Amino acid sequence: MPDLSDQIDAAAATVQAAAIQGSAAGLVLSGSTHVLDKSELKVQALDAFAFRASFARALDELKAKPPSGRGYPPSLFLVPPRSGAFLLASTLAGLASNWTQADRQDFLSASGEPLIQISTWQSELRPDAAEVRTTDPTVEVLSDYLRTGHIRAADHGIFARGSTQPEWLETLARFGSAETGFRVAGEVLTGREPAADYAALDLQMLIFALNRLAAEPRLKLSVNASRASLNDPQWRRQCRAHLAGTSRSVRARLAVEVTETPAPLRPKDLAAAIAELDALGVKVWLDDIGTSVTALNEIRIAGVAGLKLDRSLSQHAFACDDGFGVVSGLAGFAAQQGIDFIVEGVEDNDQRQRAEDWGATHVQGFFAGQPTLSSA
Repeated sequence: MPDLSDQIDAAAATVQAAAIQGSAAGLVLSGSTHVLDKSELKVQALDAFAFRASFARALDELKAKPPSGRGYPPSLFLVPPRSGAFLLASTLAGLASNWTQADRQDFLSASGEPLIQISTWQSELRPDAAEVRTTDPTVEVLSDYLRTGHIRAADHGIFARGSTQPEWLETLARFGSAETGFRVAGEVLTGREPAADYAALDLQMLIFALNRLAAEPRLKLSVNASRASLNDPQWRRQCRAHLAGTSRSVRARLAVEVTETPAPLRPKDLAAAIAELDALGVKVWLDDIGTSVTALNEIRIAGVAGLKLDRSLSQHAFACDDGFGVVSGLAGFAAQQGIDFIVEGVEDNDQRQRAEDWGATHVQGFFAGQPTLSSA
């Protein structure tokens, strides 16, 4: 058997070739424990029709009955990256490692058939915080901003179908001060920060949102909560305490977006965290749908009130006129479940119209302008 590095190189080449040809590629870990321990990869190129059929079968499985029992590891289907972007073998290597670890958590599948997840690829990897410091010791990282309190909130509108005014505002973190200027999360967070730092950031943004909701009775806000935070019993206790200290009317105007982080969170643990928030009257949205962590089987967890389609996948859908049927398929599934379906990455009014035609209940993106610092 070729060693893993050779397999990864071959897999990267296959996926890249599929991207150039405008097709999708499936990355599958074998269900055999013996093979899984050796991290064997299988890569299969799929045309748009085959991809859509696979996606439809997965949705049909979920519609028929909730996932139960342990089956084969889920398949991971890769959507081609943006034109001109390149899939790095090192990126695929990181996924292979993480995916093997994630599979050893209790992922579920229905009827012995693998369920699928969707992922797109960034064209390059960001350095971690230690590497940034090595090249420029003056650059602040998340722990610096937490220590100095140089964290602000910015608002980004979420628009209901056909509405000219945002129904919700997503509370986004901004790092810095009026003197230094403010940086967005993508310029600060690497994905390799300690879980405790993510938890502290998530709690700070929650407190910002609760204070604003109490002061503005008509406001509706969403905040991000990483899986690392939801996996932390101390963070969950602190979160419940802050929520319990507010009125039911305040909590009814709050949505918590479960975001992707490298920290694994088993379905039963995620379900428990969502149940706690739901019992307090807080909406829960699954963010980053279309990335390598958020799985289709999580849609069926009780208490999930909405799905947010990741920008990386929506932009591919706009470029290919939803050629894989992912947006319309997820929209139909969300409608059947009676939950919101929010499409991110909507850059202009034409894209908004297309997203709503495909079934989006809400849209979010730069068509309405850049996020702005909140007054609070």
